[in-house]
Amino acid sequence: MGTQEKLATITEVAEHLNCSTRTVRRCVDRGDLICVRLTGRSLRFRWEDVHAFVASSIDQSQNDAQALDAFIHNYTEGGGL
Repeated sequence: MGTQEKLATITEVAEHLNCSTRTVRRCVDRGDLICVRLTGRSLRFRWEDVHAFVASSIDQSQNDAQALDAFIHNYTEGGGL
């Protein structure tokens, strides 16, 4: 018989990400963070999905930083807007 993975609560995920449960819920509502919906407003999370969300957020932040660097370079080299 296979082992069952322990699912994390929204509170555990919020503590892990150092944010509020409201922020976690907003990420779920936007579709950025995958969860399992139980009854009512109860949510559970697989840790691998939480880690994938963090990795995706880091990648997006790096892309945003590169785009900002390019904009600043073009702005300063081109004499402004």
